[in-house]
Amino acid sequence: MLILQRRRIEGGAGGGGGRPPWCRSMKKIMIVVIMVAVLRGFVAPKQLAVAFSPSSSSSSSSSSSITSSISQAIMKNRMSLKETLLREIASTPSNAPTSRTVTQSILTTIRELEKTCPMDENDEEEEEEAKNDLFLNQLAGNWELLWTTQDDQSDEWNMAGPFRRWINPLENQSYSNNPLGSVDERELTGRANPILPRPIQDRLEAMGLIDTKTTSMNNISSLSSDPSVRSSQSIDLAKRLVRNVVTFRLPSYNNNKSNSNNNKPTTVTLTVFIQFWPDTVDRRKINVKFESCRVRILPKPAMMMVLPIMTDFTIPLGVIGPTGWLRTTYLDDHLRITRGFKGSVFVLTRPTSR
Repeated sequence: MLILQRRRIEGGAGGGGGRPPWCRSMKKIMIVVIMVAVLRGFVAPKQLAVAFSPSSSSSSSSSSSITSSISQAIMKNRMSLKETLLREIASTPSNAPTSRTVTQSILTTIRELEKTCPMDENDEEEEEEAKNDLFLNQLAGNWELLWTTQDDQSDEWNMAGPFRRWINPLENQSYSNNPLGSVDERELTGRANPILPRPIQDRLEAMGLIDTKTTSMNNISSLSSDPSVRSSQSIDLAKRLVRNVVTFRLPSYNNNKSNSNNNKPTTVTLTVFIQFWPDTVDRRKINVKFESCRVRILPKPAMMMVLPIMTDFTIPLGVIGPTGWLRTTYLDDHLRITRGFKGSVFVLTRPTSR
């Protein structure tokens, strides 16, 4: 009896504040269970803020400790998923089809990363208008397209149907770069840093008319500096204007060194101008309408000198311009994942200079 009373006295005077060891163990177990639930997407972080709101001063420190541990775990998991995604994309060949196995692996990583989107955190107290402004400000600026595919497991893919996916050119850069495989396999593949629709690009490369093989995806940072493999996007928030820019290079066939232009490769730039406006229901979604397409060929190649071919012209789309929407499912300062209304998935990154 004396020994038992002594243990009780020591327990009350110790650092545990009178709590038995099993209570502290249960707290650790609870933190682990909650962190796993959040990382697996079963529980949203903002739901935990309500569940663990301190009802008294004694529980305040405990709640802060739990939420802090969860936040650190989410951030660590997010960074790990980002590194995995960029590593997987970097391992794919530039301007070439990605195998189905690699495509499915990348899509799995994308789905996991989407669950950790920073936009879902710390915004439950913000007004809806403030949330929309924050999202648009993060979305604005310049982006480089790293990789794209069609997600055949998405709701958008199944709802669109094969006919609608083919006729609407809004997402043709993704769809035509990642067509179905053979009739027997029916494969969907991805494509790293696409430039032109795959059938067109493959034919032009085979004819030696364009050069896209100079940069490897193993060095993602070089994408911004090599115009031969550039597919980029600029979002102007003030003008509500999106510019999709596709650039590729034509080889030089004139060996006459007297003309300085002969020493410069001919670059073809296709710029598609798209008007957008925020969706009134889903703040992550923007509605878009294609307005025009500009074609520039500079400097003018020698084979065009004798032909009356324009090297800088704009094609207005007007009422025939396609419309649709794009929804950003992940967004931070450096990486963006956007899904289209026909099941396309786009992975973009910030260039060195915004």
